[in-house]
Amino acid sequence: MVIVTQVPNSLVVANLAATVWGKNMSRNLGFVDTARFLLSIIFTGPLGRLGDRYGSRVAMTLVAVLQSLPAFMLLLLGETAEGLTAWSAARVLTGITGATTSGPPALYALLHDVVPPADYDAFLGMTFAGAALLWMIGNLVGAAVLRASHGSSDAVLLYVASLTGIMLAILVALRMPKQASKRAGCPGSPSKQQQQQQQQQHQQQQDLDLACTDSEISNADVSHSHSDVINRSGRATAGAGMCAFLPSFRLALENKALLKLCAIAALVSVSETVLFELMNQFTYENLGLMGAGASGEERSFVTLVNVFAFQVSMLLGSYAVGLLAQRLTSLQLLKGLIPACAVLQSLPAVERVLPEVWVAVTCAVALGLSIVVLPPLQALVPQFSPETRVGEALGTFGSCKCLASLVGNLMLSAGVPAIQNTGLEKPLWIMFPVCGLVSLCSFPIVLQLPTAKAAGADVEMASTDVA
Repeated sequence: MVIVTQVPNSLVVANLAATVWGKNMSRNLGFVDTARFLLSIIFTGPLGRLGDRYGSRVAMTLVAVLQSLPAFMLLLLGETAEGLTAWSAARVLTGITGATTSGPPALYALLHDVVPPADYDAFLGMTFAGAALLWMIGNLVGAAVLRASHGSSDAVLLYVASLTGIMLAILVALRMPKQASKRAGCPGSPSKQQQQQQQQQHQQQQDLDLACTDSEISNADVSHSHSDVINRSGRATAGAGMCAFLPSFRLALENKALLKLCAIAALVSVSETVLFELMNQFTYENLGLMGAGASGEERSFVTLVNVFAFQVSMLLGSYAVGLLAQRLTSLQLLKGLIPACAVLQSLPAVERVLPEVWVAVTCAVALGLSIVVLPPLQALVPQFSPETRVGEALGTFGSCKCLASLVGNLMLSAGVPAIQNTGLEKPLWIMFPVCGLVSLCSFPIVLQLPTAKAAGADVEMASTDVA
């Protein structure tokens, strides 16, 4: 999944966007990401609910197909303006999956069903480490394919398409535990009480969708013209989409522990989004690599070294967290990692005082290590969620991360120009301690999280009330 989503972006899309969009490249990519995050906020929770009802493997298969669409659009239409437009549209559609840098929520729901509960926390850390390793290997193999094919992007896209086929084959061949099949609501497996509860939940969802749709239509002006009918239908569809999101949103509101986890994820993700987008420009400014007069080869070298340092630090940090999870609970890990994350996110400001390449690499390592707060945070979601709604809870958690990423992009668009207009020389360093403080604001919320046993009553109440 990591290779399918990341390799085409770095080896094909970046050059194509620079050629077709030119100076508007960053702006247009920002529009695409904004639309993608908006879809994620609305649809990630309902996608998780679909996985709870029909099985996490079904949801993950849908995610795999959607994530591969952008690469297939480029393969079909080629490196043209039309191909870039089709890629953009497909990229927006991937927002339905709620995928971020750490992966789609459906993947973690699938892992929760497949991995033994006692090993889940440790396995998440190893999964993050494996994702970082595959990210590095995928880029290296993709670059080798690109070079061997004399710069043919079609060869890279065919490489990605073959990996998509392998991924789908693995999902089809995957044997799901019987317990996971029962949670998915397979025929004959639930008890009569569970069937009645599922039917009641389905009926209430239909009533909610109908009420919302009727509300949308009744607010429209009554008209028999063709245009009014189309507009009214569009508003009703949007209302139905929002109604699909409401039960997942209620799940977080009525489960206090889950709501706190979503708030922590939002605070951490806002900072990560801002800093990851800002890091390249900040490094170029301090090393004197901005502008047309700078060496493009040196700039590419610094970028490559920073990306490699980020990936290696994420790999080693995630592996270390996986080992620690075998001895400590995820909540204990989170209490230690949040302050460490805030310090690591603030550290790159030192580059303003010591503008050296080795300092820039050290700062990339710090950002890579700051992301290891996510495995224990993600591992807590199933502990504080109803057993039959783990996928939906993970989807809601992912929606909050996407909402935070959207806010982070808006902060970046408004905050960077505001800081640059202060008249300070190279003032972007201010963003790093500010983002560190934002992440640190989640620490009091972490201290309020209950233990898994104390949250049990909350979980059961949310399970019955929301259902």
